[in-house]
Amino acid sequence: MPTLERERLFWSQGLRVAGVDEAGRGAVAGPIVAAAVVLNPASAQSNLWKQVDDSKRLKPDIRCQLAEAIGHHVVVWSVATVAPRAIDRIGIDRANQLAMECALQDLGAGTFDVVLSDWIRRWPLNLDAAPAAEQHRIKKGDARHVSIAAASILAKVHRDALMDRLHDRFPAFGFGRNRGYLTATHAAELAAQGPCTEHRMSFKPLADEQPLLSSIEE
Repeated sequence: MPTLERERLFWSQGLRVAGVDEAGRGAVAGPIVAAAVVLNPASAQSNLWKQVDDSKRLKPDIRCQLAEAIGHHVVVWSVATVAPRAIDRIGIDRANQLAMECALQDLGAGTFDVVLSDWIRRWPLNLDAAPAAEQHRIKKGDARHVSIAAASILAKVHRDALMDRLHDRFPAFGFGRNRGYLTATHAAELAAQGPCTEHRMSFKPLADEQPLLSSIEE
């Protein structure tokens, strides 16, 4: 389970810590979403942080409950998205970096001194709001540090809600169930009728089709 060990180390030095993580990197449809969060050191003894974990290891209803609780135990939090067309234009690695940068920027100037990030390829982050911030990129950070785990939960819950809304617009693709990932059913629908406007055309198998069948319009 994630711990507050590293956060406590920075807090003892009077430093404010922001955790950041993303959701949706590997999907073939929908945005990539990043969340950033600054925990309140005064909440360190809260039982909430003992329940927080990597969002992928939590059941959907538990994630939603925790996301609501997290909002009441932090100094500030934010969420940022990068749309499918932007992902196609700049590539998923840059989109991942950009989503994290925007989420951290949206926390506001002067809200953090240290960034704890789940591991990403493009590094470091460009942070105009906190150019002197110390940055740490950590493999499996969402399973090791509470700040990153909390951000992963907020990002996942926010993205799932977005995919639920896309399901209502494009029900054939089952976005409410597959969240934009390429399940067998999702792949079959793509083969049968082509992509919608929320598919990432630079991702396989979409990028390999010459061409896919008729595209669905909004």
